[in-house]
Amino acid sequence: MTVFNKILLSVTCLCVLAFCLPIQAAESILIGDQEFMLVRESDARTYNLYTQESGKWAQHRFDEDVTHQPVISSSVVLFGLNGQNYRKLVAASPQGRWSTFLLEKPITGEVIPIVGNQVGAYRIGDQTIAYSGIVNRWDTIESAGTPYVHNDFVLSYTPDSYSVFSSQTGKWATIKNVNPKSHITTESLVVVFGKDAQSFHVFSQASGKWDSCSVPEGCSYQPVVSRNLVAMSIKGKEIRSLVASGADGKWRTLRLQQPVTDSASPVVSDHIVSYDLGDVVVGFSGSSGKWGVLKTSGRPSIQQSSIVIQEQETIAVFNGKTGRWSRTGP
Repeated sequence: MTVFNKILLSVTCLCVLAFCLPIQAAESILIGDQEFMLVRESDARTYNLYTQESGKWAQHRFDEDVTHQPVISSSVVLFGLNGQNYRKLVAASPQGRWSTFLLEKPITGEVIPIVGNQVGAYRIGDQTIAYSGIVNRWDTIESAGTPYVHNDFVLSYTPDSYSVFSSQTGKWATIKNVNPKSHITTESLVVVFGKDAQSFHVFSQASGKWDSCSVPEGCSYQPVVSRNLVAMSIKGKEIRSLVASGADGKWRTLRLQQPVTDSASPVVSDHIVSYDLGDVVVGFSGSSGKWGVLKTSGRPSIQQSSIVIQEQETIAVFNGKTGRWSRTGP
């Protein structure tokens, strides 16, 4: 997150702007990256926004009694505001659209947003108001927790609940009866431990929803994550099932034909999971959400999107897209 005051572009960019806008109108030119440009006019109240996606200029003018300072990430712009009895929060999206959020009650004083790549949020009283630049949508939640941004999530938690705002849906979703300090956040998932340590909950950026799984009696779970999936490392005297989730945030369970003793530890890449269970190798595809079981004497080698096993006379491959095993050879 960076607050820009005045950042001059190169002469080339200025020439482009001069062709599109009267250059004498621009007091300062601000930029997030090469995808969009923000120009403040000399009246200090009017902003012009240009994005590569829209190919057009869009304008917003602030009220005279409100001071404003843009807070710019790589893809969204929100404004720090200060004044008396104002009610509008302001943001700009990668699509080149201005968006305002009307507060229920006017506020006096200063508010400063936090921003991520595609999201931003304000904390006002007991409310956290979040904005998604992807869907150009605001949503608000009452929470005693202080919000923070990680990747394209806005997150807020209380002693027994965890709330996540997804940039993909532009909505908040809350899970209760959890231990919010015990959580793992990846590029597309948030995993939270249950308060009793006998359950786990996963939130998906894509779906904007939570899903829960319970730990079988006599076992303990520990999440192992990559950017787009999570699989459980399991310990117990008798392990009868495996559990994993892809980027869609749905727990999927595989019931083993023969129980495993002591432990079942996964190896993960961005798209697949591999469990080596002795004479059986199990693969999970985060893309398809399917499990594949192969009886083999070979040992697995996990790639980015496949599992390869060199056997005596054949090669077995687990396809990360389909979730199926296939063998080649004589």
